Amino acid sequence: FTINAMAVAFDPAGPGLLPPYAIIDPMGGGRDFADGLLRVTSPKVFFDDPLRLLRAFRFMAELGFALEGETEALLRSQADLITGPTGPAGARINGELARIMASGRASVTVRAMAEAGLLGHLFPELQAGAGVEQPPSHHLDVLAHNLQALTEMERLLAAPDAFFPGHGPSMTRYLAEQASGTLLKWAALFHDLGKPAVCAERSGRITFHQHERVGAAGFAVLARRFVWKKIEAERVGRLIALHMWPFHLNNVFQKDGVVTPRACLRLVKAVGDELPGLFMLAMADSLAGQGPGKPLAMEAALARLYDQVEETRRRFVEPVLTRPRLLDGHDLRQEFSLRPGPVFSVIFLGLQEAQVAGEVRSRQEAMAWVRDFLRGRQAQDF
Repeated sequence: FTINAMAVAFDPAGPGLLPPYAIIDPMGGGRDFADGLLRVTSPKVFFDDPLRLLRAFRFMAELGFALEGETEALLRSQADLITGPTGPAGARINGELARIMASGRASVTVRAMAEAGLLGHLFPELQAGAGVEQPPSHHLDVLAHNLQALTEMERLLAAPDAFFPGHGPSMTRYLAEQASGTLLKWAALFHDLGKPAVCAERSGRITFHQHERVGAAGFAVLARRFVWKKIEAERVGRLIALHMWPFHLNNVFQKDGVVTPRACLRLVKAVGDELPGLFMLAMADSLAGQGPGKPLAMEAALARLYDQVEETRRRFVEPVLTRPRLLDGHDLRQEFSLRPGPVFSVIFLGLQEAQVAGEVRSRQEAMAWVRDFLRGRQAQDF
């Protein structure tokens, strides 16, 4: 691009510059820089290195620049080079994408990539959502909804307290750790990745059963293609896989008016440290769906649910998870002659659920609970 085709002459024999001590600018990059324009230096630049197709959008994201008209037309006509036989390696693509998502203009930049055709070449799984209609709670097709969820996520990241009153400081701490904000943007963009594959019509209703599970599996393939770090791919995949959980839990909360300690424990065990992020993803998902069939005040309901979940977690769940177990594997082997295996995990989870519910408070009560559990298991076996 003209803006990075400028130079100054250094004296090879010393630390200073050579005369005339001016910027060498044969392509007019200084003028384009001042005007905020991205202009190619030659019609061959994208053929020479197709990564420049993506780098143009990275400059847009980081600098706020716009594509000059002829450059934009050239980019659109050659967008398929990004995944062609001479296209860049996945790791190089990921490096540019990561910088786009880390910027404050990720949403507008990704939309520009979609309009130019580049996004569809990079992520055909995402492009498959174009034209896929959704139930009346939505006003956009699947692709547009994913893009809108990214837009809403950027709003959330800028002011989490505006959407989750009273939780701004804790969410800000969460976002400050391990690039959580950037990963949430990815999760928002890909949260409904699985919908096109499972779209069906049942009794006149559009359904997407298990789309979160299918989407998480599809994202894992995508992450390998672009050489994601394993831990980051797992975090985003977990958020995609669990993104419907707050909505299902909200249905129960609206009916019963309470989140039970057992339900809270199951959620916390499943999502781990990503609890704030999961609710931010659910909020972005809700904000991105504004169809006439959407339940009223869903965002307010999600905020109230998060209040309840955090209160239940603090009062009932964390005390159990942070204290030593009442029984350990040695106890199960010695006292009940059990061999290590999957049943250990079932017992430990069941004990934790009984503890958070206040049904088991001591080692003796834990032993009695295991005896009852094993008797029930034997009865089922027969």
